[in-house]
Amino acid sequence: MNPGASWMDGTPFDFAAWAPNEPANSGGSDNCVATYPSTNTFFGGVFAEKWNDIDCSFVVAGFVCKASATQTCA
Repeated sequence: MNPGASWMDGTPFDFAAWAPNEPANSGGSDNCVATYPSTNTFFGGVFAEKWNDIDCSFVVAGFVCKASATQTCA
């Protein structure tokens, strides 16, 4: 994951929920993010609802959106 990563609107990350040892950029091109499901039980569940950096060529469903504390994502 690029250290200068930003939200789609161009603002810098001001929140992150990385899984342990992430972002790792293990493939050298991990410039997108996937979220582990809340039901994830790897390593005692420490990855549940956490982020992992992935290559953008992977097909994933869903998204993370940024909203103020008084808004909801729709």
